[in-house]
Amino acid sequence: MTNEETVALALALGAAARVRPNNWAQKWPEVAEYLELLDLLARSYGGVNASMMEPAPGSEDRRTLLAQQLRQTEAADSRAVLRQSQRVLQEVLARSPQSLDSVLVDEATVAEALLTIENSLEPTQHTIAGIKA
Repeated sequence: MTNEETVALALALGAAARVRPNNWAQKWPEVAEYLELLDLLARSYGGVNASMMEPAPGSEDRRTLLAQQLRQTEAADSRAVLRQSQRVLQEVLARSPQSLDSVLVDEATVAEALLTIENSLEPTQHTIAGIKA
């Protein structure tokens, strides 16, 4: 799974959690993390229509388009975006697992996305003239 697909999945799952019928949804941790991800993308990456998943969180076409926008803007390479996506995925998995059904994914897919983020956030070792920096 690519970083772009992972961030798009986090946005889809966050949107699915948000559209559950409840007046208190804005106060749920998974929705708060999703809204923070939307805000981060809006502030830093204007070329990403991050809220496009809200009308149809299960739309594979929208998720593909969103992944393309994330790739074009390089938003999915941002450590901040990856960390916030990780929070969304973790909260949805813990507090709103029914959202997975809405997006047509299973826990293994979310686990793969979390592993992708973890691998992307690992510190890289640079070698300069044989010395690790």
